[in-house]
Order: sequence, then structure tokens, then C-alpha cells
Amino acid sequence: MLTTKDVARELHTDQKTARRFLRSILPRHQGRRWEVPEESLDTIKLLFLLKRLGKEDMLKLLVKSP
Repeated sequence: MLTTKDVARELHTDQKTARRFLRSILPRHQGRRWEVPEESLDTIKLLFLLKRLGKEDMLKLLVKSP
């Protein structure tokens, strides 16, 4: 499991931005600490890149919740 510090390092950003981004794609997060499965890292990187490029419409399609 990766912490927000690990995710931030992989995304080349700060922890606050990483947490804000994780909340935007995983709004139902519960608990006090973020723990992201390592196998989700590539997907998170892709979604973060889409957000950085301003492709919010694509991001919304990929993150649609059931």
C-alpha cells in the first residue's frame, strides 16, 4: 500500500495536491489515512495527467461512479 507521500512523489507534486486529487477521484474514501494499492498507481498517474492537461471531460468519463 502507498501513502499520500508515496503517491505525491510518484506524481511529482506535493502531498496536499495529491490528497486533493485523490479525494476528487475517490470521493467515498473512509478512514483517516490514504492507502492506495500499488497496482492502482498507473491508473492514478493517467488520471492525474488528464487533470493536469485540462481534460476534465475525459477524466469524468473514466472516474464515473456506479
